[in-house]
Formats: sequence, C-alpha cells, structure tokens
Amino acid sequence: MLPKHQHIVRIGLIGCGPRGLATIERYRHIPCAQFVAVADLQPNRAEEAVRLLRRQEVAAEIMSSEELMHRADVDLVLVCTEWGAHAPLAVAAMEAGKDVAVEVPLANTIQKCRQILDAQSRTERRCFMLENCCYDMFHLGAAALVRQGKIGEVTHVECAYIHWLDENAAIGYHGNPYPTHGIGPMMQLLQAIDGDQMQSLVSIDAPNHINNTLITTTHGRSILLQFDETTPRPYNRLQTICGTQGFVQKYPLPTVQIGADVCLTGKEAEDYVATFVPDVYQRLIDEGKRRGVKNLMNYIMDCRLMNALLTGQAFDISTQDAALWSSLCELTARSAQHGGERVSVGL
Repeated sequence: MLPKHQHIVRIGLIGCGPRGLATIERYRHIPCAQFVAVADLQPNRAEEAVRLLRRQEVAAEIMSSEELMHRADVDLVLVCTEWGAHAPLAVAAMEAGKDVAVEVPLANTIQKCRQILDAQSRTERRCFMLENCCYDMFHLGAAALVRQGKIGEVTHVECAYIHWLDENAAIGYHGNPYPTHGIGPMMQLLQAIDGDQMQSLVSIDAPNHINNTLITTTHGRSILLQFDETTPRPYNRLQTICGTQGFVQKYPLPTVQIGADVCLTGKEAEDYVATFVPDVYQRLIDEGKRRGVKNLMNYIMDCRLMNALLTGQAFDISTQDAALWSSLCELTARSAQHGGERVSVGL
C-alpha cells in the first residue's frame, strides 16, 4: 500500500509497443498518475515512449526492466509486453516489492497463473489485470439492471472477442488465446448475482483459428465464449444475458426485452441501460466526457486502479479471478486438442 500522504502513483512502464504507447497517451487524462521510467527490449521503442512523454511535459528515464523494478520512486510496474512475458515480469515486480498492473491475459498457462498467485501470497504485493471490458458502460448498466432482478433469473450468457485483425491476428494457437475480454464481464456478473463460478468446459477449434467454447457453471448456467480474429466479421463481444423474464444484449445490436413491457433496440436500448449505471461509475463517465477522453472504458478502469492504489481499497478485479479467467487459454486448448473433451475449470 502507498503511504497515506501520497497523492501521486509513480509508474514504471515495461513494454513500449503500440499498447504501451497507447497507455501513455491515455494516462495524460489522469493527473494522479506519473510515468517515471520506461523499459523495452527494443531501444527505439523506449525512445519513442520518452519522446511521447516529453511532449506531455513529463520526464522519464530509459532503463532495463530489472532496474525499473528496483527504483525507489516506482510505485506501480505496468506491464504491456507480449503475452508470454506477462507472468515472469509480474512475479519479478512483486518480488522487488512493487505493485503491478498487467495487460490481458494475466498469463497464458496455468503454471504461470499459479506463479503469480504464489508470488502475491509470498510478497503481499498487489496485482491487477487491465481488463477494460469489465468497465464497458453498457455492461455496467446491464449488470446493475440484472442485479435488480429486471430480467428474472439469469440462465445463460454469451460473450466473445470477434475482431478482424487481418495480418495482425493471433494465429498458431489451439483453443482461445484471448478469453478475458469476453469471459471477464460475464463472470463478474454471475459472481455478483450468487457467487457462481465456472465448473467445466468443452472447446472446439474451427478452420482459420476460430474457437467456440461452452462452459457450465456451479449453479447450472451455461456460457458461450467465442474467439475469431481472422475472418471479416463485424466487431462483436456479444455481451448477451438471458433471463427467465427478459434479455439484454449489446452486440450486434443493443437490445433490451423485459417481458411485454420493454422492447428496445439501438440507441433507445443503450439509453435505457445507461440509466442503471451506478453513480460511482457514472461520475467517472461524466468526468471523462468533460476531459475529451476517447475511450471511456479505459478511463474508468485507470481511475479505479489509481484510486485503489492511493486509498488501499480492494481492486475491482481480484488476482484470483484474473488468473482463473486467464487459465482458459490453456484449458480451452487442452479441450480442443482432444476433440472437444470436457475439462474441469480451476487452478
């Protein structure tokens, strides 16, 4: 935990590729965050990060990741590297006495997920996964609507990451290598309702690196999780919630159906769901709009992270949950490689 008198979170950034540079750009809207050091295996990328910070009138030093982790003036190590390096860097940062925030997925194998949880337990440092889809405005409103019982008992949810990235698509994988954008918000919702958890899954690979996974939960619900970055389909995360008395969905068309009384689509559905967004998030949404923030999901997430670090409050996404959601990288691959064999979910 940071000292009670501290009002600035000093950040050391590891990974200055496109995501790292985008992170620097978006944090310019958050006065309580200050970058003090950057690291990257490619010197030109670290230099570009320093140039970007200099344009924001921020001075940051270039150094190795190990040096960065051991700096006395770094409060938070922020990891924006390729997926395989997330866990080793997160573990090293915590062992160096730092809190850490990691891009998604938290780790891409179960062993690495366990290593992060073990390091957190040993060091008593904090680790946060930067899953911005848990802060999608439609999701925040829909989750509140569901918790109020507006659509009855939730029986089934659907989620996905369908994003045509063409030559930048993730290929060469079995299963779902990028599950948390989809599964994170839905599992947050189910846990909030009655503590539900994933129990088992079956996963099937389709041609062109597409994956479809069906998950059963401890309370008997079903979850559809999809992944596709290679086909020219419209962007889609589904965000579908089916209840005994209603239905809420963001993609491909915002839709709200509550019995025979409410039947809305498009902007009308979005506006209706927005009325349920809790005040704690709505204040940040309004603030972000006033500041001209382009991506409000990221802004809400970043503000919530900074506030938790400065106040000592619990993170919105626990490390245990982040590890469990990320474990689907390996578990879906295991099932898919064995023809859709049922696999238990757990660490």
